Amino acid sequence: MNKDLIISGLSLGFLIFIVSCMIWLSNPNLPMAPDQIQLPVTEAAPQ
Repeated sequence: MNKDLIISGLSLGFLIFIVSCMIWLSNPNLPMAPDQIQLPVTEAAPQ
């Protein structure tokens, strides 16, 4: 059936959601950005 397609689509959407949340949390403009999140593609200057 389409179970595998639905599961892969949901996991892909969840992965994109997590990545976007990590990018949003690693924004230096946010005062509540956690220090534990380390992104390999951080374009911003480290503080």
